[in-house]
Amino acid sequence: MKKRPNSPPLSEWKVLVFASKDEPLALLLNSIPILKSRITIIYDVKKALEALNHGNYTHVMSDVTKQNPMARRIMTWVHVNHPDIETYYLGVNGHPSGEIDIWKLSGGKIFTHSMIGIDPLTEPLSVLYTEETPIKWLSHAKCECLQIRERLDHRRNNVVMIIGASGTAKAVLAQIAHFSSQRCEGLFVFANCSPSETGGLNDNIWTAECENRLRRSIRHMFDQSDRGSVYFHGIDKLDIVAQHIMFEEIKKVVDAPVSEKNPRLIICATSKYLEEDVGKGNFSTELFSLISDHIINIPSLSQFKDELPMLAENLLRAYCLTERIPDRKLTKDALDTIRSHVWDENLRGLFQVLKQSYMMADSTYIKPIHLNLSPHLDKNDTLIDQSHSIKAALLKHKGVVTRAAKELDVSRSHLYNLMEGLEIPKGFGLPPIKKKQREERERKNIAKQKNQK
Repeated sequence: MKKRPNSPPLSEWKVLVFASKDEPLALLLNSIPILKSRITIIYDVKKALEALNHGNYTHVMSDVTKQNPMARRIMTWVHVNHPDIETYYLGVNGHPSGEIDIWKLSGGKIFTHSMIGIDPLTEPLSVLYTEETPIKWLSHAKCECLQIRERLDHRRNNVVMIIGASGTAKAVLAQIAHFSSQRCEGLFVFANCSPSETGGLNDNIWTAECENRLRRSIRHMFDQSDRGSVYFHGIDKLDIVAQHIMFEEIKKVVDAPVSEKNPRLIICATSKYLEEDVGKGNFSTELFSLISDHIINIPSLSQFKDELPMLAENLLRAYCLTERIPDRKLTKDALDTIRSHVWDENLRGLFQVLKQSYMMADSTYIKPIHLNLSPHLDKNDTLIDQSHSIKAALLKHKGVVTRAAKELDVSRSHLYNLMEGLEIPKGFGLPPIKKKQREERERKNIAKQKNQK
């Protein structure tokens, strides 16, 4: 609950009630000691936010607890945009608050239930997703999601494929879409398709019993997510036999009437474009054809380097807001460090660094020293990103190539080859005195070679 300094008398109250269901509403209305004519009841999140912008309300109340993700989104938005409005959670309807059902692929042969959990990035990103922010990365992701939502046939069960590099919050965006839709009454099931154990991936050892066990586990997840969503993380990690089984089970759901017990939306996520794997026979043509009608592309942060400081500031603010902790600010030098860093883990990596830096900072301001950043190379990095990482490693280790190579997990000779290809001069990162000494030695060596000739 958040209170204003001067609360108006009851006669001046104007209340917006965000309601999730009709059943507990009568009890809630009877508990509000004002005329019913001064109460507006809204069931839709978007309509509630529009009304709050134009309705001059004094109070916002919810018929659910703060565990409801949609109610939390509204209350958080009110805290940010209308701090003079009082907010109350008055309900007992504790819909799971962003909780997801997590399954893992054991031995590559069967999905088993792992845990029920909450992704720590979901709530902060939900805040930014709800707000009207100029962050281009988020605007792009929202636009992709909304375009697909408009194309879905709501008279049937649908399949969507999300493509995005590691750490681009594919699962979080899928959860936000789930909890903002009518599917929120059903479960969000997260299934990790990367085998949790080594072995068991050879096609030759698949038996009829193994296939049946995998079918039953997939079917069980679909039953659990009745009217909800199922998210398959890393669908390309399945072997070709498992892909064929997955195709058959998803096809049954797509073809089934919506009245039957099935998820309303199946989401298949991958970190790469699958056309090449399909052409090489490494990914099922049937499964690709089934899941690729509706594709959402989530961009990497490397495509939006100039706005990284603004994204970091807003993500830190949302984190502080949702955790109910005091605000902290990033200094200009910290923002410059964030801009120049190569975020191979994308948004999730940035969020993790911001959380750690908040705990390490001993004042209101977060400085570069509080940012736990380690430069490293990734095979998917652009040439510009590779150059940034190498320069960062060399600067960190004061130009000592051996140490920089160890940090980047490459050999010393390979790092020299990369530096030559990226036109990074030898001696980059050395302190001025050592750099001058190095240049002097090189001049003497050149002169000596000339004299020998």
